[in-house]
Amino acid sequence: MVHPSEKRGVVTVGEGAALHPEDVRPPVLKIGQAQSEGITAGKLQRGDTQEEFDFLDVIPLAVQPTRLLWGTSSFSRNRSPECWSDDGMTGSVRPLNETYAANVGMPCLDCEHYTNRPWEEKSQDGWCTPGYSVLLVDTESFDIYFLRLTGTSAKVARTLATKGVFQKAVVRLNLEKTLT
Repeated sequence: MVHPSEKRGVVTVGEGAALHPEDVRPPVLKIGQAQSEGITAGKLQRGDTQEEFDFLDVIPLAVQPTRLLWGTSSFSRNRSPECWSDDGMTGSVRPLNETYAANVGMPCLDCEHYTNRPWEEKSQDGWCTPGYSVLLVDTESFDIYFLRLTGTSAKVARTLATKGVFQKAVVRLNLEKTLT
């Protein structure tokens, strides 16, 4: 369930578990798209072993808002974002690939790149994209996974965070191609 926060411009999803910058991160689940390299389109891939899945039955343990600023540099699969927020509210204090966020500790709302509607932005300097970090437990292996949801896939976070699903229900994660 999405709960309004007392902090300006912040939405808190669900209750209970939270991801903190100092937490050890579990293996990342990657979503295979047609343009993805090293992963079959339509599959989920475990980032540390490259094992691929047609689906996973999981229970969502944490759903947390995040933000990423990619800027306008040319696309490269190995590039890091210019700035990021682990909680959707402030620039992260956690380094990523030995680099710190551009706006460490700064409230996201105070940043010139902040927007809640990135699909409408036409900025030459890039914009900060909202998304979600999701912590999941696989009901078959009991492995814990980390999944990032941005863009159209961020809609899945709302389902994972709804009352009756969040921390309670088994959800089948699978990919399907949709045309808009």
